Amino acid sequence: MKKKICVCLGIIITLLFILPFCFIGSVKKTPITPEKFTSILNSNGIETRDESAYLDENSKQVILRAINANNIASFAKCHNLKSARWLFDDYSNRIYYANKQAGNTTFNDNLEFSNNHYQYKSYSTSSGYFVVIQVEDTVAQFVVNNKVKDKANNIIKELGYDIGFDINILSAPMMITGILATLLSLVYIILIFKNNNINPILALVPFVNFYFICKIADKNGWKMLFFLIPFFNFLYYFILMYKLAKKYTDSKLICFGLGFLPLVLLPVIAFDKPKIEEKPKNAYEEILKEEGIE
Repeated sequence: MKKKICVCLGIIITLLFILPFCFIGSVKKTPITPEKFTSILNSNGIETRDESAYLDENSKQVILRAINANNIASFAKCHNLKSARWLFDDYSNRIYYANKQAGNTTFNDNLEFSNNHYQYKSYSTSSGYFVVIQVEDTVAQFVVNNKVKDKANNIIKELGYDIGFDINILSAPMMITGILATLLSLVYIILIFKNNNINPILALVPFVNFYFICKIADKNGWKMLFFLIPFFNFLYYFILMYKLAKKYTDSKLICFGLGFLPLVLLPVIAFDKPKIEEKPKNAYEEILKEEGIE
């Protein structure tokens, strides 16, 4: 019964941790036209003017819209996705280095998001509020003072360019699930230590717990040093989890799956004693010879 409850709890925590990433990755936006951009700005009482500029070898047409002398919104319809990504990075870098030169190195309300066809970056400094957005082959930019920050965000929302939710909102539940996952893992490690006749308190000591996990699973605690080797540490983690599961079960599914779903499969082995390893016959013969018994 304990195993079933812990397995279900592990599944729930794992899903809660993964779900936000699935939601973020699904964000999809539709590009707008220069005419719609102009229309929405005009409907918000903002005068606009058009200028053409050539910013790279692809001759992108950039439509500049002036909110007033100190607040600028711009829109670009690029020739392709590659050009739009280039322009997004160019705008972002220009804003960053302009603020750095002005001494505004502290960025508040930082928000970054990206997937294959949509990028959104915004941040506030003492000198203003900055937003750069790329949707498919279009790029929009807002450089405004902090007094009209809310108005700029309302326009961005009306354009359909906001991400629909604040990614920072997800940080709290993700942090909570991370803490729960850590505590649950520690409970399982304590049980594993106890069932292997190792002081459970050692499971709470950093590095020492790694030493004994390696000793239980791989018979040599100093193999924990493999985790210091880039790339190989990732591979050794799965090897270690496989060997740990092998100490308790013959199920290939559990042995191979433990590395991928530790919260789900650790309780399957944590409540049990490790299997008794049968020594081969020749091992007994060697012991007898060492003892001088014929």
